[in-house]
Amino acid sequence: MLRVETTINNSELPGLKLKKQACHLQAYYWYGLGCNSRYLNTLADIDMNSPTSELYEKYQKPVVNAKGVRVAAPDLRKDGQLELFCLLMSDKGLVYGFNNKQWRLKLKNEPKTARIAYELRKLRERGAIIKLKGSHYYRLTQEGYVWLYSSLFNYGHFVNPLLSMRNKKAVKSICENPSEVEKAYSMIDKAISLVTRELNLVA
Repeated sequence: MLRVETTINNSELPGLKLKKQACHLQAYYWYGLGCNSRYLNTLADIDMNSPTSELYEKYQKPVVNAKGVRVAAPDLRKDGQLELFCLLMSDKGLVYGFNNKQWRLKLKNEPKTARIAYELRKLRERGAIIKLKGSHYYRLTQEGYVWLYSSLFNYGHFVNPLLSMRNKKAVKSICENPSEVEKAYSMIDKAISLVTRELNLVA
């Protein structure tokens, strides 16, 4: 049996300006229950059959939000995005959520706040993270957790090994022809997609 408890040391919860009064005990109770539930959900096993092909495709193509703005797709080939996604999967933001400044201090070279906001926007527009009401904090959704878990697993065990240092040097040597490089990346993406589908890791 696993016993889970949440200790609240700061009476001002994210998005709430509460004081240590008896009338606020119910609010603290529900907040603590939510923290415990997120912790237990994190410990639960992730079914690798969960990400459907529709979910996979949603994160591979640009989307247009309600304001008509085109939002690019996340790109795990970029070190900055990959580092940010690994932080999102950590337990540091599962209890109280996370904000832009918090991740900025943990990322290498401390990228600009606008850059992190742009990367988080790609996830927010697709439903991978949600903004907590009345605050500047975000939280990873169940869909976002499943997609990140699957994507990081595929990248670490399939994509990255296939893109060996030898292949990277070969691509770099022909970088004067960007169209050929993009064509090569497109072919690699299609091959990886086929492999993951056959192994039942995506569909």
